[in-house]
Amino acid sequence: MANFPGQALDVEFNSIKTTTDGIEANLKLIQRDDNALANGIVTYDSLSVDLQTAGLAPATAWVTAKAYLVGNSVVQNSNLYRCAIAHTSGTFATDLAAGKWALVGALAAGPTGATGATGATGATGATGATGATGPGYGGTSTTSLVIANSTTKVFTTQAGLAYQLGSYVRASSAANGANFMEGTVSAYSGTSLSIAVSSMGGSGTFADWTFSVAGQPGALSNYTQSETGAVSSPLIRRLNNTLYASEFGAVGDDSTNDRAALQAFINAVASSGKEGRFDPGKKFFSSGADLTITNGAATPGSP
Repeated sequence: MANFPGQALDVEFNSIKTTTDGIEANLKLIQRDDNALANGIVTYDSLSVDLQTAGLAPATAWVTAKAYLVGNSVVQNSNLYRCAIAHTSGTFATDLAAGKWALVGALAAGPTGATGATGATGATGATGATGATGPGYGGTSTTSLVIANSTTKVFTTQAGLAYQLGSYVRASSAANGANFMEGTVSAYSGTSLSIAVSSMGGSGTFADWTFSVAGQPGALSNYTQSETGAVSSPLIRRLNNTLYASEFGAVGDDSTNDRAALQAFINAVASSGKEGRFDPGKKFFSSGADLTITNGAATPGSP
């Protein structure tokens, strides 16, 4: 029996479905679900003869003053370009605006690579030039000056020395260092050096001075003898193991009655066995009962 019209339509539709299913199956062979070409679909036989013979040229970083041929690929500002017109490059932006390059696409940045190994230490550089010599001490003077204490002496010397106000300086004779004056610098300007003299040695007038930095003398401490009636006195006397009348309060001005102090002094000399001395340059006055000189008291000089 001849097919009814409805049956003919079913046959046609089935034929169309069969063809469509075949097309879909073939598309799945060449295209992934994300619409990209399937992996491995492009083979060597799929390439053009030019690519088969010349190969693919890798993209390189764009540089100026280079002859580019049509088809050359370059990377510039993280974009991939293909040369559209053969040319010698100048400025990329100008060449791009002139249509000499065609944008292929932006290049995604890859992951940061691992840090490379530390390179070898470079060679030590050359030693720099020696700096200028700074100011120093020392210095000399031919100013003729007499040695004296408790005064200010002005020397003509070299400029540019390192002395500053308050520096403690010794000026000594080059011929004999025992002849000297020393003290603090009170002024230094140009070639003029002023020293407030507080200590000296020797005597005479000299014009062969040499300067040096000196240590400022320390202050002498006082002490009190252990004997009865002793008062505070300079330590230097203690080092001499000698008793002085002034160490027991005797004034020695030829008017103050030093009787009690002198008696204490005499008693201390007798009991300690030390040498007793009346201070040089002083005149001791005693009024009242006589002084008692006990055995063992030795007192050079007389009150």
